[in-house]
Amino acid sequence: MNILFIGNSYTYYNDLPALFEILANENEKDVVSSSVTFGGAKLYQFVDEENEYSAKLDQLLKDNKYDICILQEQSILPIVNYSMFLGGVKKLNIKISEMLNNFILYETWGRKTGSETLEEYGWTNESMTKLLAEAYENAAKEIGADVAHVGQNFHKVYKAHAEIELYNEDKTHPSYKGSCLAALTLYKTIFDSKKNLIATLGTEQREKVTYDELPQVLIDAIIATEDSRFYEHNGVDMARFLKASFLQLLGQSGAGGASTLTMQVVKNNLTDTESWSDWATVNVNKSAISNLTLNVG
Repeated sequence: MNILFIGNSYTYYNDLPALFEILANENEKDVVSSSVTFGGAKLYQFVDEENEYSAKLDQLLKDNKYDICILQEQSILPIVNYSMFLGGVKKLNIKISEMLNNFILYETWGRKTGSETLEEYGWTNESMTKLLAEAYENAAKEIGADVAHVGQNFHKVYKAHAEIELYNEDKTHPSYKGSCLAALTLYKTIFDSKKNLIATLGTEQREKVTYDELPQVLIDAIIATEDSRFYEHNGVDMARFLKASFLQLLGQSGAGGASTLTMQVVKNNLTDTESWSDWATVNVNKSAISNLTLNVG
């Protein structure tokens, strides 16, 4: 499968196409990524005959056959000038659709709190994220494309896990972890939409893999969402336990659970005759716990 990325620095920072290719290949998907990008690029410029990158795109399309094209717009244009954004999307769709029919719009994110852009336009990280999401969804409907909700995933992780730095120091571009999250979101969007499952659940259908076969971005994502202090505690996250207990005592049903990955793994793997208290004496290293989580959970 050949994937073509068209965009700007949100795509070429940390070489997102290469990260995506590595993730796909590690999951036994035969993927080759190519890209045409330049700083501050707007999609309509890739159909401007006087723009050198439009010529580069023409050459790539002439020399290669692509299965999917991923389009990423300049970071605020979909909000401040939706018609220009939509025009660029439609023109690229016309230009490329003769060679492929599968387009994915790479939805970008709201800038980090403290960004001058947020202050200039009166946005917050959340409101900018929502405005971008609406613009990308509307444009996708116009051309029958899918949307990779990178921006919304950015916001979820940004709000829930402040310890994970998704942004570059400029409060705009992605950090390496931010690009990994983008790659994982694109991977899920592409292979889910084509019914090629990322994971098959159920005891009759599972195929176990070793820890060494698990992509690092997948391990990082599971730990970030399930047990962010996984490598810091000995199996019980007391701070998380106390917080959840406090909120539940206050009647907040959405307080969340307090179990760690270690506790979940032991619970899922103990037999009916084994005592739950045995989890405290289990001597399993963190890599083994991660492996059990992703193979069993």
